[in-house]
Amino acid sequence: MTNGFTLICITLLGILFINQQLSRGITSPLIRLDNSIGEIENETLNPDIYIGGPKEVEHLGKTLQSYVQTIRELMDEVVEEQELKRQSELDALQSQINPHFLYNTLDSVMWMIEDQQNDGAVYMIKELAKLLRISISKGRTIIPIRDEILHAKSYMNIQNVRYKNQFDYRFEIDDDLLECSTVKLIIQPLLENAIYHGVQGMEDDGEIIVRGTTSDGMIFLDVIDNGYGMTQEQVNHLLDEDIEEENSTSKKGNGVGLRNVDSRIKMRFGQQFGLKIHSERGEGTRMRICIPYIPYEKEKDEFFKKSTKKS
Repeated sequence: MTNGFTLICITLLGILFINQQLSRGITSPLIRLDNSIGEIENETLNPDIYIGGPKEVEHLGKTLQSYVQTIRELMDEVVEEQELKRQSELDALQSQINPHFLYNTLDSVMWMIEDQQNDGAVYMIKELAKLLRISISKGRTIIPIRDEILHAKSYMNIQNVRYKNQFDYRFEIDDDLLECSTVKLIIQPLLENAIYHGVQGMEDDGEIIVRGTTSDGMIFLDVIDNGYGMTQEQVNHLLDEDIEEENSTSKKGNGVGLRNVDSRIKMRFGQQFGLKIHSERGEGTRMRICIPYIPYEKEKDEFFKKSTKKS
């Protein structure tokens, strides 16, 4: 009787152990698959989808992995479409302003030649050639800050001749940021705004300063003028509206637009970066570009394109 009871107990324990192992073999894969779903809920870019366990659980894992891949591809397509849309907007804005700027510059060159100011005409053409060369930049979007500053200097040199030295300007750029990366053509629109909404019309007292500094892994590019300043409403308009009306581009020369500058910086580097404007009537204006401190490499442009698609 005792042996029979012992046998029953051993059998029950064996059944219990086997049942526990079978249960663990089912629940453990389900728990791991549930953890994979948790990674997706937490918006992990590349979730580790568990594939294993019983046939049914393995099938669920493969199906989930296929869905995640499809969603990732759709997100990449949406981001790419937005990038193409933004680039087309930039191209459209540049196509509106470039002919106007070129016309004014070449018109200045013509009157210099007619007035036999040949040295001045040659100077203007050289500065225009440098400006256009950097604008093209072999199709690159990310360029060294050194090139961006050269582009801005050429622009100001041309404008200074056109406005017959009505305002002073100077560049104060820390040397250690010159070989860092920046989105190209982001300073010129700020300079245009400083001229047209700031120092234009002042009697030889206008001043524009371009200042570049670094701090805590950040780069700050400031364009400061001592001009008439703007109301908060005007500042909000510059940042919240695309400057693309006839009287804002061809007449005001606002370039690619300050809002476009802000959005392109955010698109490449993140939402925490971009453009800030502080201005008061009669107190001048300070426009500040904030970008991360990243040493320049030609490969970085492609990196930023890829990282943009993932963000």
